[in-house]
Amino acid sequence: MGLHVIEQGIDTSTAEGRAMFGMLSVLAELQRELIVATPVKAWPLPAPEAATAAADRA
Repeated sequence: MGLHVIEQGIDTSTAEGRAMFGMLSVLAELQRELIVATPVKAWPLPAPEAATAAADRA
């Protein structure tokens, strides 16, 4: 049993198709991991003054 994706020309019943499907799945996994990791990098740390001011109010 195999998968044949007509628009992309991927046929998993052939060695080439299985290899392409495997490479695409690795790239999809990488993309997912990058998406998950990106927000942590994008959120800036509060400025030291802001952290001190918040502590003073508490």
